[in-house]
Amino acid sequence: MKLIWRAPFLRYALPNIFLSRFGFRRYFSRIPLFKRGRRSPCSVDTDVDVLFVTSNGAGLGHLTRVSAIQKELGARSKIYTLSSGFKKLDLPPDDLIYFPSYGTLGMGKEEWNAALTDHFGAILKVYKPKVVVFDGTFIYHGVYSQCFQNRTTLVWMRRGCWKEEVATNSDQYRNPHRYCDEVVVPGDYGEKRVELDSCRVPAAFFDPVIVSSPSAQYDRQTAKNELGLDADKKYVLIQLGAGNINDIQSDISVILDQLSGTGFYPVMLNNPVSNSEATGVGDIVIINKYPISPFYKAFDAVVMAAGYNSVQEAVSHRLNALLIPNLDTATDDQLRRAINSSKFEGIDYVDSKDNLREKLCSLLRQAELDPQQSDTVVNPIPEPRGAYQIARYIENVILGMSN
Repeated sequence: MKLIWRAPFLRYALPNIFLSRFGFRRYFSRIPLFKRGRRSPCSVDTDVDVLFVTSNGAGLGHLTRVSAIQKELGARSKIYTLSSGFKKLDLPPDDLIYFPSYGTLGMGKEEWNAALTDHFGAILKVYKPKVVVFDGTFIYHGVYSQCFQNRTTLVWMRRGCWKEEVATNSDQYRNPHRYCDEVVVPGDYGEKRVELDSCRVPAAFFDPVIVSSPSAQYDRQTAKNELGLDADKKYVLIQLGAGNINDIQSDISVILDQLSGTGFYPVMLNNPVSNSEATGVGDIVIINKYPISPFYKAFDAVVMAAGYNSVQEAVSHRLNALLIPNLDTATDDQLRRAINSSKFEGIDYVDSKDNLREKLCSLLRQAELDPQQSDTVVNPIPEPRGAYQIARYIENVILGMSN
């Protein structure tokens, strides 16, 4: 029976038997592991040290953090993701394993959980990672149960700014020792360091994680050229997330109306995991670029959601930024993050729909007076090294296992 979990079974028997049973074979035809005719079954690379696992989320936050850390990692690694946005990451196909979420597949949670458990268990048996690093707010039963069964070290990378009521009611948050071996907490400019309630699992705290270093940004002219923007115009980037769990259209309408006639031109960023594409008329520019952070110097100001990645970038890149927190998230307390981040120069936030126009006016005045996007400005905020630090931590976990 042990032979059924080897690579030949995964490449051929699993798609034809297991996936057919659950009715979503067509989704897996795009996954490198299951594609036919490209390599012989014996060519599957099973030499992996770290398997990153990301939940699907409402955007690309989890996947973005993991990819930033993976780039700093010296160990061999792959990413197992539930996010359909994986296509936007410029990674070799063989480095990614995609398992669609139950919403994408239209399956019931119980049936989907059984499928995830079997599939993830098979992946562990094939690749035999020394460490699994899970980035998400809820460790799936199929992930932690299979890690325990295969005696694989499970590290939970858990960002801060949880809503208080959610943290209080989450057994995983209060008792992580029941679900994982270690907890890693990426820093957050919008969150004070909060120690874990339980001391029965090691916890490590690091700098914020950003996908692109401020020192690696394109200069203003190059950034505008790359994005096809006019060198002589002033632009405001609008980046309010995917809009899959909250209504962003009303905010966008107010922003566009307020910018009209000010001499600042709106640039809309098409979110890669949004259920609908942004559309523009007149002077509105629509761009498709991921990640956008290397091009921040092209903009005089930004209006963005108060998600983890956006805020870390706004602060570390020293942007003129207006944060609009999404109050409909299940776990992430974006309002708290926005309030705490406003202590940094250039950062402000909207706490109600009524003062959006007023805050926009203040943002434009700030952009006129303070040349924060100048190529000569020195950033007084130390560059966050969270991705590098966490990568070294993971390598030390692997090293400790071999000693």
